[in-house]
Amino acid sequence: MDGPTPGHGVPRAVLLGAESTGTTSLTQALAAHLGIPCTHEFLRDVCARKAAENGGSFVDLVWTTEDFDEVADGQDALEEAAVAAHPGRPELLACDTDALATALWHRRYLGCTPTRFLRRAAQNPPQLYILTSPDGVEFEQDGWRDGEHVRLEMHGWFRTTLTAQPTPWIEVVGSPEERLDQVLVALRCAGR
Repeated sequence: MDGPTPGHGVPRAVLLGAESTGTTSLTQALAAHLGIPCTHEFLRDVCARKAAENGGSFVDLVWTTEDFDEVADGQDALEEAAVAAHPGRPELLACDTDALATALWHRRYLGCTPTRFLRRAAQNPPQLYILTSPDGVEFEQDGWRDGEHVRLEMHGWFRTTLTAQPTPWIEVVGSPEERLDQVLVALRCAGR
């Protein structure tokens, strides 16, 4: 089962990338600049739950495919809630990850990329994918992260996966301000 697709019908800009590449900061900056709603990364919510079950430790968490089903469903629910909470119908929703990213996080922790997550992403494509580059971004350990050693490899997975699918995408580099400017130009080109 691929799972439901969000029924809100609001165009989305989906930001994704490996750990500590500025995805969350850029999602928030885009939403603030445009005055649109945004979602956070639901994978962090699942990490927090799993850590609580593990005595508060993020070390050696055991992941299952069902955990990633929860992530994909939770991400969709966050989108629905963000749209519902916004006064009026927003012109765009800024999303910190989606089912495509969930597929690659599954690969990161379980060694394979289930096609059902990729199909799920294809059923509800965003207007634009925005890949945050690790170039020039120091890895920041915030107590949750464990992937500095695979950050560049995972970035390559994102590039390869985005190239293989039909939705337009860009890769942003540079300072936070430069990255936001690159997204705004790409959205204008896409008609937003």
